[in-house]
Amino acid sequence: MSDPGWNKPTSPFHESARKLQERLGLRERIERFGRRGIRDYMTEEVRTFVAQLPFLVVAALDRAGRPWATIVSGAPGFAAALDTRTLEISTDIHPADPLAGGFAAGARISVLGIEFSTRRRNTINGRIVSCDGGTLRIKTEQCFGNCPRYIRARTIERDPTESPASSRTTAPHPLLEPDEESWIGTADTFFIASSHPDDDGNPVHGIDVSHRGGLPGFVDLADDRTLIWPEFVGNSQFNTLGNILANPRVGLLFPDFDTGDGLYLTGRAEIAWESGDVALPMLSDRKVRFYAIDIVRLGGVLAAPWRAAEIVPAPMPGSR
Repeated sequence: MSDPGWNKPTSPFHESARKLQERLGLRERIERFGRRGIRDYMTEEVRTFVAQLPFLVVAALDRAGRPWATIVSGAPGFAAALDTRTLEISTDIHPADPLAGGFAAGARISVLGIEFSTRRRNTINGRIVSCDGGTLRIKTEQCFGNCPRYIRARTIERDPTESPASSRTTAPHPLLEPDEESWIGTADTFFIASSHPDDDGNPVHGIDVSHRGGLPGFVDLADDRTLIWPEFVGNSQFNTLGNILANPRVGLLFPDFDTGDGLYLTGRAEIAWESGDVALPMLSDRKVRFYAIDIVRLGGVLAAPWRAAEIVPAPMPGSR
C-alpha cells in the first residue's frame, strides 16, 4: 500500500506559490502532484536515505531574521529519524558559521538531503523541537522529493567523515572579492534558502532550502554584489520563487568541491520575467536577481576533494 500524500483540506502550497502556478497555467496539475508527493511525515525510504548521508544542507534564519543556507556533516548516521515525524541531527557547527547560535527551539528549519553520486535529493521542512549540546531535534511539517535535473553527479575521493584542512575564513563583508567572483563565475552548483514572511504555525509558511545547478558559468555577475541566474524547468512547484514573491530575503551557499570551502551570502532577490533582459550563456524566460548584503567565506565545510563524474544535462528554458 502506498504512503498517503497531503491529506489536509488546505493546499500544500502557500498563496504566492499558487499565484505563480496559476500565472503559468499549471495550478490544477501541480496541486494534484503536490497532494500526492508532499507529506507531513518521512516515509521509510526517506528515513533510510537521510541516515546514509555524510552531510546535509540546512537553512534557517539568523538572529536578525535573515535566511542562510549552511552545511552540517558527520559520519553516516549523524542524522537519523527517531520516528516518522522526528529527525535528529548531531553535529557541531563552525563558530564563524552565519547560523551559529541561530538554532533555537521553535525556530523554522529546512533540511536538504542530497546524494551527488545518484543525483537524488529530498527536503524536510519543519521546526526545531530542541537544540541541546549540538543535537537538533526537528518536527517534520513537509517532506518531499525534488527534481534531479541539473545536479552534477560527483563522487567523493576520500573518506567524507574526515575533517578537511581549513583553507580560508573571512569576516562578513558587503562586496565580493575578486577570487570570490571567479568562484561564483565558474560554479555549477549552489543552494538557496528562502522563507515565507509569516511565522504563524501554518506548515506551508515555512523556510525552504533548494539546489540550483547548471553548466559552469550559469550564474552571471552584474557587479561585485549582484548575481543573476536563469530558473530552469523543474517540478514547477515554485517553492523558492513563491517564497521570493512573498519575501525577498534569501541566502545562498556556494560550495567549493576542490577545497571544501563554502561561500555564504545573504541578501535580497527579485524575479525578472522579461526574456532576453540579461546576457546569459543559456536562455530562460525567468531569471532571479540577487543583491548581496553580507558575505562570509568559511574553510573546511566539506570533505574534499570531490570528483565530478559527469556533466549535468544541458539546461532547458523555463522555471523550476
